Amino acid sequence: MSEARFILSKKKLVEQVKTLENLGLKVSYSYKTNRIVGNVLQDLKECEDVDYSIHAFEEIKEIRDKRKIWFFTQAESEDELEELLNLGIKNFVVDNEIDLKRLLKVIEKKRIKINLSLRMKFQEHRIGTGKYFVYGMPAVRVNEIINGVKDNEFIEKLGIHLHRKSQNTSEWEIKQEIEDSLSKENLERINMVNLGGGLPSIYRSSNVNVFSYIFGKIKETAEWLKEKQIKTIIEPGRFLAAPCVKLETEVIQKYNRNLIVNTTIYNCALDNILTGTKMLVKGEGEEGESYLIKGNSPTRDDIFRYKVKLDEKNVGDKIVFLNAGAYNYTTDFFGYKKLKTEIVEDFEEDAERYKVLNRDLKIVKVSSSQGCLRKNTGCEKFPNLVCVDGKDAEINLNDIIERNRQLENIKGDIFIRGDHSITYPLFKGMKCEGKKGLMVFDAHADCVNNFSPPTHEDFNRVLVEEGIVKPENILLIGLREVDYIERKFMDEKGIQYMLNEVEDEKI
Repeated sequence: MSEARFILSKKKLVEQVKTLENLGLKVSYSYKTNRIVGNVLQDLKECEDVDYSIHAFEEIKEIRDKRKIWFFTQAESEDELEELLNLGIKNFVVDNEIDLKRLLKVIEKKRIKINLSLRMKFQEHRIGTGKYFVYGMPAVRVNEIINGVKDNEFIEKLGIHLHRKSQNTSEWEIKQEIEDSLSKENLERINMVNLGGGLPSIYRSSNVNVFSYIFGKIKETAEWLKEKQIKTIIEPGRFLAAPCVKLETEVIQKYNRNLIVNTTIYNCALDNILTGTKMLVKGEGEEGESYLIKGNSPTRDDIFRYKVKLDEKNVGDKIVFLNAGAYNYTTDFFGYKKLKTEIVEDFEEDAERYKVLNRDLKIVKVSSSQGCLRKNTGCEKFPNLVCVDGKDAEINLNDIIERNRQLENIKGDIFIRGDHSITYPLFKGMKCEGKKGLMVFDAHADCVNNFSPPTHEDFNRVLVEEGIVKPENILLIGLREVDYIERKFMDEKGIQYMLNEVEDEKI
C-alpha cells in the first residue's frame, strides 16, 4: 500500500496568479491558507511580484524578502511592533483603533515610514454577525481616521482593506460599496484598496457560473480605481492554493458501496469540516457506481464524500481529490502525521494534454460538397485562401460507400472544406477516450431517415441509432427548417437543439 500524498503543480499555481494579474490586480497571497504553496511561490520567477499577507509572528521567518510582507496586527505590544519594523516590515493592516494608536505611536518613536491599510467593514446592513467575527472598523470611523492621519509624515501610502468571508460568491458589488462608504475627499486621499480574499474555488457544491460575474465586478472596480490612480490589491488564499494541489489516496477496504481510503480528513482536509466544502473526485460523473468515501479514522464524521459516482473501484485503486490545497492542515488527533507534498512542474495528465494541444495540428482538406448539390462549392474553394498548409484528403468522390470508408480511416485533427456529407464518416472514425459530443451549426436537423449509407440529410439520426454518439451529447444550433419527423425524433431521444429562440424572434 502506498502512502497518501499531496501533489502540487507549479504550472497551475502560476496560471492562477496570472489570472488575477491580468485583471490589473496586485496579488498578495494569504500565506496561512497553505504555507507550502507560499514557499513555492517565492521560488517562482513568474510570481516575483507577489506579496504575502501574514497574520502571525510564527510565519514571518518563512518569507525571505520582508519587504513583501503585509502584516495584519492583532493585539501586538509596542515591543513586538518595534521588532517587526526592525525586521524590515513596512506594510501594515489594522482592524481596530487600539492597534492603530499603538502602531502610530511606535512609528513616530522610531521615525520610520510605513504603508498603512485600514480594515473597513462594508455597509453594516450587508454584514451578518452570525457565529463568525466580523473584521474591520465602521466606514464612518474609517473616514474620520483618514482625515486624522492624512498629514502624518510617517505614513507613506494610505489605503483601505475590505474583509470578505472565505468561498464568497455573492458580495462583489465593490465599486458601489466603496463609493457609498468613503467620502469623495477621502477617496482622493488614499493610494490603494485591498479587496481582501474570499475568491472561491470549485467544490462539489460550487456554482462555476459565478466566476464570470465575480471577475467582471473585480475588473470593473480595478479599472475605476486606476482612473483615480489608486492601486488595487487582492488577497487570494483559496483561489491560489486549492486548484494547484491534488490529494492522491488509495482504497484499502471496500464494503457495501463504502470505500475506505488510506488517510483521514483529520490529517489532510480539515477544510471539509470547518467550511463544509466537499472536494471533487477525479473521474466522477453522472454515471457509474455510487460510493461513500470514508477516511480510515474511527470517527463517524470522517467522510470525504457522502455520495459520488465513479467507475467501479476496488482495493488498491487510486482515489484522487481535486482542488485539495486550501487549509489542508493536520491535527495530532490519534497521533496523525502531516502528509508529504510532492512538488511537480505540472500534473501528469495536464502535461500530456498540453503536449497534445500544442503539437502541430494536422489540418485535412476534404473536397466534397455532395450535400449541397454543387450549389455552394465555396466550401471547397475558400479554405485554400486561408489555409495553405493543409493536406488534401485522397478520397473517391464517385463512390459514396468507398469515400466514407476512406474518411473513417483518415488521420487528422481539423477537417475543413467539405459540407455535412463528410460528418458521419469522420465522426465515426474519431478515436478518443471518454465522452464524444457533436455540436452542429446548421439550419437543418439532418435526422429525417435512417438511410444507409447516410447522407447529409440524416447523418445525425444514423449516428444516434448506430450508437456512435449518445443523443444527449448532441447540440444543434441555428435550426430554422425542421420536419415534424425530425422534431419528434429529437424530443424522444433527448437531443438538445436551439429552435425556440429563432421562432420567438420570427427569424
